Amino acid sequence: MTSIDIPSSVTSIGSRAFERNPLTTVNISSSVSSIGSTAFFSCSKLNDIYVEWKKPPSIPSESFRDVTTSKVNLHVPQGTKQAYKSAQVWKNFNIIEKKSAQNESTTTKVNPANNNTTPPPVPTSYTIKTSPSTGGKTSGNGTYTSGTSCTVRATADKDYTFVNWTENSRVVSTSPNYTFTVSTNRTLVANFTPPDYTALMNSALSEAENAFNNGNHAAAYNAYIKAAEYADANRTNGWTYTGGSGIMKTSYEIKQNAAEKFKTKADKIINRNGGCDHISKELLQYANKLNSTWEIQNLLNKCN
Repeated sequence: MTSIDIPSSVTSIGSRAFERNPLTTVNISSSVSSIGSTAFFSCSKLNDIYVEWKKPPSIPSESFRDVTTSKVNLHVPQGTKQAYKSAQVWKNFNIIEKKSAQNESTTTKVNPANNNTTPPPVPTSYTIKTSPSTGGKTSGNGTYTSGTSCTVRATADKDYTFVNWTENSRVVSTSPNYTFTVSTNRTLVANFTPPDYTALMNSALSEAENAFNNGNHAAAYNAYIKAAEYADANRTNGWTYTGGSGIMKTSYEIKQNAAEKFKTKADKIINRNGGCDHISKELLQYANKLNSTWEIQNLLNKCN
């Protein structure tokens, strides 16, 4: 997670809330009235903080501990820069005052020749920022001319699933390719759901069983390997192992059981034919790759 929007439903950011987080951009709603000590401790990648307070709140001096605040842009409401420059902690940031939709320097003017008013110019370009939550990538960042079409794209990582695009925690699209007409600056976040490794493992095991029963030993071997990888991923991501006939198996258990299936089938062929053939040898080779035991190696040596 590199960008976060603190929504209006939040009133307080607790101590160590984002400690050592790789955040680069933070949007803080005016509803937030307090920020805890070390809330952003060691968030060394921070580039931009956007705030909406007309009056800067008093915060602990340790709220941004180990952050080089002088290199972080603090975007404040128009007309409040001096207040932030006088406020403890906030004054250490690179304070940037947001411009209003109509810049003060372009207020309506009267043409003395015909007494007609000249409307102020409208901004001609806006910045679109995108960032992914864990599980994918995004594209479409850039500066766009007002009134033109922009398409941002979200691509899920392997086994992850795209959910939606949000802006300030509000869902704006459920399509991975979101197209809209540019009319303001926008910060969009693509959200993804993590893989269900248990379901993926069981699907791979079913695929392996079908291939094995149909005599497609290469496909069966590959599917068993895939199931074992999902089992490893499941444990790496903190899922509980129940083993045996439970919900999840270990990769070792999967490979051990698969190797036994290949060896047993090879034994039957050898006993029926009175010796090895290319099929029994192939079966033993796959069994040896899955779980090399003395018994499997001994049978394989006899087939060579």
